[in-house]
Amino acid sequence: MEVEESVASLGQAYAREVRWAQGFRVNIDSRLILLGIRRLLSCKIISDGELRAAAFVIGCRLGAMDSYESFDDGLAQGRDVPLAFAYALPSMPLACASICHSLRGVTYTVTGAGDAGIRAFSQAAALVESGAAGMVVTGCWESPSATAGEGNASCSLLLLVLEEEEVAGSDAYGADDYTGPPTMDEDAPTALTVQSSVAALKRFLARNSIAAPGASFHA
Repeated sequence: MEVEESVASLGQAYAREVRWAQGFRVNIDSRLILLGIRRLLSCKIISDGELRAAAFVIGCRLGAMDSYESFDDGLAQGRDVPLAFAYALPSMPLACASICHSLRGVTYTVTGAGDAGIRAFSQAAALVESGAAGMVVTGCWESPSATAGEGNASCSLLLLVLEEEEVAGSDAYGADDYTGPPTMDEDAPTALTVQSSVAALKRFLARNSIAAPGASFHA
């Protein structure tokens, strides 16, 4: 499931599709994650019951830069903005998702550079392979940063659903020589040179012939 929205259109889509009354003040990162989850449900990629029981492992390159910047602006102006500081925490979007959807599974946010989504996917695959989780929602997101000169950039999200394969003896990743969850290819780090973690994850998936974004992936 891919979501690509401007900040303005994200706010409109969030209000129209998510309709979470208690979440009217959440930041753009949380709105992006909540919108993506709502669309996973709307497209029937995952059911409500499966969602509540699933684990979540999602990556982000920088965290909630919009909230960091709001907090810094407030300090510069001598204002206290504790809500902006709280929302700046990278784990906040999944915390909001846990409250909104009554999630019972583990939620884990991976942060870092352009490889955050790849690391999140690999850890999610390891959870499924080990039997620690029967289903994992994974992927990564990004929102624009004015500090980094991305003020006009879109908000981007890529979500995939990994679950145990129901057909006995089938290949987890579509390769006959599959031996475990995919890891970053240190000898061919082309994906890591892409600044966007969403673009890096898409290139990683394509290079390894793992899954096409937009559909559930049975592992």
